[in-house]
Order: sequence, then structure tokens, then C-alpha cells
Amino acid sequence: MKQKGMLGGGHSLTVSRTVFLIRVKNGKKSFSFPFSAIKRTFLTNYCNSNQNYDVRCYLKDSKESPEFALDTRAWNNGHNIRETKAFLVALSASKLGSAFPNNLDSLETDLGFTLGEKDITLKDGVIIGAKHQIPLHAIKRCKCVSNGTLGYLCISLKEKGGFFLDIPDMKLPINEVTLPLMEAVMRRNTGNGIDFSRGNGFDQKDSGILLSGI
Repeated sequence: MKQKGMLGGGHSLTVSRTVFLIRVKNGKKSFSFPFSAIKRTFLTNYCNSNQNYDVRCYLKDSKESPEFALDTRAWNNGHNIRETKAFLVALSASKLGSAFPNNLDSLETDLGFTLGEKDITLKDGVIIGAKHQIPLHAIKRCKCVSNGTLGYLCISLKEKGGFFLDIPDMKLPINEVTLPLMEAVMRRNTGNGIDFSRGNGFDQKDSGILLSGI
């Protein structure tokens, strides 16, 4: 994909299978590095606001955290995610590998960061955080829980939750890697995918809008 910004958005974006390049005008810094160098990303307002999105990339072997804005102009009178989605889809494909979803138990990748688990990784079929380690094959349920700003994939080792409280065994951040990963895990383990039935408590009756962004 090669895109010269949204209706003259002040930058050009080039996305390939292994690398991306963003050239920014107005004297701001341009960035180019392979997807393999990215440890994780952090996006603001994605899938809950029709405006530009600030993308921050945390690199594996550098303290530098490049940050840039995508989809800075409206496009086609619709939800404004064209550039950002292209970037995330290519990054996801790079992290999950060409063998996905047949490589679930051999895949090694970063899954993101939460305050409770700190850096979360997947290795040898096990999700590893600071507090918990969850084997993929043991996961029975995965529910998407989002309030429109912050969201988590809540994974459980039991088939049913408690009557009053349904406390997950671990929470994963919602991102371009965890969504396709957990969908594949749930399909393999139970025949069903992620549970998107819970809304944000405001204008969304369920969490299905997240599927449009990844």
C-alpha cells in the first residue's frame, strides 16, 4: 500500500509486507523500520472516535518510541481508519507469521502491556505475564470487555463464570496481535470465537466494532 495522506494530510505512508515508511511534512521527523523491530504499539481513540489516531511504537532494541499521526483527514464520509488499519494488518501478519493459525503452540511474540501483568509474551504455547502464566490449550472462554476507551480480552480457564462475579484468570490488552490470536485459540479449543456480546455501556450494544479495525 502506498498512500499520500488523507486528502493531503501532510504525510505519505508506504506499507509493505515487512516494513513501513512514513514521510511527514512541515519539518517533522519521518520514520522507517521493519515490523520485526516493533515490540508493541499503543494507539489512542482507535475504533471509538472518527478522528486522527496517534500511533506510538515501542521498539525491541531501542529506548526510542517513535510516535506519529495517521488518518489525519476524513475519507469517504466513513469511519476514518484506512491508513491505520493498513499499518495494523501488516504488523499483525508479520508478528503472527505465515503459518498462522497452525503455529499457535510454536509461536513466540509480544502480546502487549498491562499494569497488572507488565510485558506479556507468548512462548511455547503459554501466555506469560508478571503474575500469571496461562497455557493456550487450557483456555475455555474469552470475552471482549471495553468501555470505549480502554479494553481487555478477559480469558478464563472455566467454562462458566460465577453467579454474581465473573473474574477472569488473566486480562490481555486488545490489539492487532491478541484479537486474531485469541480468536484462533477459541476456535481451536471450543469451536467458538471470542465473545463480543458485551457493549461499552453507552452507544454500543456489543463490541463488534473492534472487528472492523483489525
